[in-house]
This record gives sequence, structure tokens and C-alpha cells, in this order.
Amino acid sequence: MISAPLRKELFLYVAVGMLGVAVDSAFFALCLHYQTPLIIAQWVGAIIGSTHNFAWHYAVVFSHNQTLSKTYIYSTLLTIIVVLISGPMIVYLNRFLPSIWISKAGVIFFTAIFAYLVRKIFVFKMTLPPG
Repeated sequence: MISAPLRKELFLYVAVGMLGVAVDSAFFALCLHYQTPLIIAQWVGAIIGSTHNFAWHYAVVFSHNQTLSKTYIYSTLLTIIVVLISGPMIVYLNRFLPSIWISKAGVIFFTAIFAYLVRKIFVFKMTLPPG
């Protein structure tokens, strides 16, 4: 059984994630409209979407006692990793899937799970004070 705090956290993570997907997808579509190469469009959308999500994760989603500067550094490293993986991933998936938006959904699904686990375990954790 999932505890009430974890249920709330997962609900908020999904809600913020859905809004982040909208932000990411809007910038991705805008880049594609201006005929930006696919990998660059993915990177732009992912960076802006990840930055949006970080602000909400820090302020609302995760219970933690970490400083903004510490979580920002870790989240920036996570964003760099996710962005670097997501660009080639969407190009690869787009070769096999019938729609660029299906490829985008696959990338978002993979990166959302990966990012949640990394954020939960390493970034927004509760630490006990020394002593």
C-alpha cells in the first residue's frame, strides 16, 4: 500500500509533469515550426520544460530540507544528462515510429521515470542535522 504522503507526492509530480510536458511541447513545436533540426528542437523543449519542473519540484512537490543552490546544481546536472540522452533518443525513435509526437511521448515517458527516481533519491532528500 502506498502511504498518503507518497500518494500526494506522486500526484503532484504527475500534475507538474503534465504542465511541464505542455511547456516542453510548446517550445518543441515552435522550434519545429521554424524548421529547427529535430535534435535541437528536442534540446530546447527539454531544457525549458526541465527548468519549469525544477521550480515546482523544489517549491511544492518534494518534502525536503535542501538548499536552493544545492538542489539547483544537482538538478542542472540531471537536466544536462536528460537533455543529452533525449536528443539522440528522439532522432532514433523517429526513424521507427509513425509520428514525431509518438517519438516525443516515448522520450518524455522514459525521462520522466528516470528523473523522478534521481530527484527522489539524490536531489530532494531529507537529511538529518549532524549530531
